[in-house]
Amino acid sequence: MSARVLSVATDGKDQGDSFEMSVWRTDGGLLDDAALLRVAEKVLPALPGWSPAG
Repeated sequence: MSARVLSVATDGKDQGDSFEMSVWRTDGGLLDDAALLRVAEKVLPALPGWSPAG
């Protein structure tokens, strides 16, 4: 089993709040950073309080 974890600030001002997301793979393969980022791009915008920087 492998896992990748990503922590990001809730907004571009980085006021101390953050979201943390874990992605697990149970088939014995390894998750790469690109897979984690693809999942994050889908999930984070749907979370209440998410405010992308920019």
